[in-house]
Amino acid sequence: MQQTSSNSFPFKVWLLTILVSPLLLMIAMCIYNSTKFNEMAQSLPFLLVIILVSAVFSLPALFLFRLLYKVLHHALISVWSKKIILSLVGSIFIWVTFYILDGNIFAGRSFNDLAWPFAYTITLSFFTFLLSFQTRSETE
Repeated sequence: MQQTSSNSFPFKVWLLTILVSPLLLMIAMCIYNSTKFNEMAQSLPFLLVIILVSAVFSLPALFLFRLLYKVLHHALISVWSKKIILSLVGSIFIWVTFYILDGNIFAGRSFNDLAWPFAYTITLSFFTFLLSFQTRSETE
């Protein structure tokens, strides 16, 4: 029997990140800006667009995240260390993606501008540590 990594881990982290981050961000912005719930509900079509755009622009990061996951799976380090590396590198991928799309992340930015990459980074890190590295046995 041979132990192999489950390729679903990177995909699950990616999918949960692009689904949960915009929703949490909208809720946080409503609280920060004292927006009423019915005003937030009117933004749901915008939320769907954000999820679609996030999915498209994060595909290169997903590919690299999956590649790193496969490399780390064979590394002789603890699962905790692997997750720290994945979280840090995944966060870099997020910030690089936002930088490519925006051109300049930090100069003259408000809370609302920086909240986007921070929300995705926090969500990615949360799900990286929450989800387990699953292994499955395969017979030859």
